[in-house]
Amino acid sequence: MEHENSHPSAGDVDGDVVISVNGDEPFHGGLLLSDFRVAHLLFGELRYRAMARLFGVSREQAPLVAMIGAGLLLKGAHAKMVQAWTVPGAPTTGDAVFGASALNVLLHRIGGPASQNISAFGTLVMLAVLGHGAKPAVRASVHRAQTTSHHLHMMFDHRYGHLIRTFRRTPTG
Repeated sequence: MEHENSHPSAGDVDGDVVISVNGDEPFHGGLLLSDFRVAHLLFGELRYRAMARLFGVSREQAPLVAMIGAGLLLKGAHAKMVQAWTVPGAPTTGDAVFGASALNVLLHRIGGPASQNISAFGTLVMLAVLGHGAKPAVRASVHRAQTTSHHLHMMFDHRYGHLIRTFRRTPTG
């Protein structure tokens, strides 16, 4: 049954879904489904012919070859993802030498023309930087050694102090 107004309507004509929007020509949903079916059949035939041409397999063997190919693609993609997510190893010797020489040139540029006359300028700068960075660690280590020594002395005195105090000599004077 068709509506004569310009509002969207839907009806059932001969078992086919008909949609009419604003009085335009009706759109048959069955045609869309048949278009999808034709496209599916065409792509399937294209796949079978490509398999026959590339791998020389029959129509019956094509799904198996397609499954094997999909598995190989997934395995390759997985290997690439693992490679992208893992951290690379230590730099090679060549990379380390290249980095050290680039750093040396950079330090000489920062130091100016006078730094060219100092043979171990890069080494001196690196020692200064490392020494400055190590100050807090050295300070904490020395403090820890002092407090540990003090705690050991206090524990020893607490445990054995009564024995030592009784045999101490008194200063004569």
